[in-house]
Amino acid sequence: MKKFLAGCGIIFAVCLIVLVLLIVSVFIFATQDRPLFGGEEVAIVNITGEIYQSKPVIDLLHRYEKRPRVKAIVLRIDSPGGSVASTQEIYEEVNKIREKGEKPIIASLGNVAASGGYYIACGAEKIVANPATLTGSIGVLINILNVEELLSKIGINVKTITSVDYKDIGSTTRELTPDEEKLLIEVIDNIHSQFLRVIEERRGLTPEELTLIADGRIFTGEQALEYQLVDELGNLDDAIEIAADVSGIKGEPRIITERKKFSLLQFILGSTQLKLSPSILIQ
Repeated sequence: MKKFLAGCGIIFAVCLIVLVLLIVSVFIFATQDRPLFGGEEVAIVNITGEIYQSKPVIDLLHRYEKRPRVKAIVLRIDSPGGSVASTQEIYEEVNKIREKGEKPIIASLGNVAASGGYYIACGAEKIVANPATLTGSIGVLINILNVEELLSKIGINVKTITSVDYKDIGSTTRELTPDEEKLLIEVIDNIHSQFLRVIEERRGLTPEELTLIADGRIFTGEQALEYQLVDELGNLDDAIEIAADVSGIKGEPRIITERKKFSLLQFILGSTQLKLSPSILIQ
């Protein structure tokens, strides 16, 4: 009998603890005006640092797109740009989700959202920038490291044999020829024109208006608003509020996001590869 009563006492104590924790949880969430179980959500997708990989961002966009409770997505962009292909891939996915019309996407520009960072923002339904955000920098560049002189000083000579004329264009062990430089300029001009077409289409600017500002210069958020590169001035909370309003969420939405996983080894290997090989960048 004593064992039975002791067992009942333990069960009662556990139930009481669980009940207290549940009441405390409900109180905390109630004071925050956020739903405890489910509720409508605004998802934040962070795009930070230089952009050299598109898959993590695209996978996250698809996950939130399929999640029924997510009613809108906010792109929090704090990036100076990055590789052309990765930037374009993210932009295209953002554009596709927006065009479906099921979940609005709002871009929130942080400290820096320039070049490729701004390119991605153009896929959103609205762009919100801080007054002091650095944005713009509409242009394309290519960096080619030349270590020919350095190698020669330490007695290293590199001989490259190719089957065609331009196979080793951008080699780090020799200067570009005039023909090679002309060819690379044509490539960069083509990518730049792709960038301009996106801005013309999404921001409603004429080629003449865009020519005046698409020379690589940066703008503050206030200047960008004047040039119609952004829609409103505000911070992340303002962008969330706009997203909730556009998507029809009543009351304060539940905010969800995912922390970016960081791998030191991947960072080192990726940075080394990028610095030693020519890369066309939207920066």
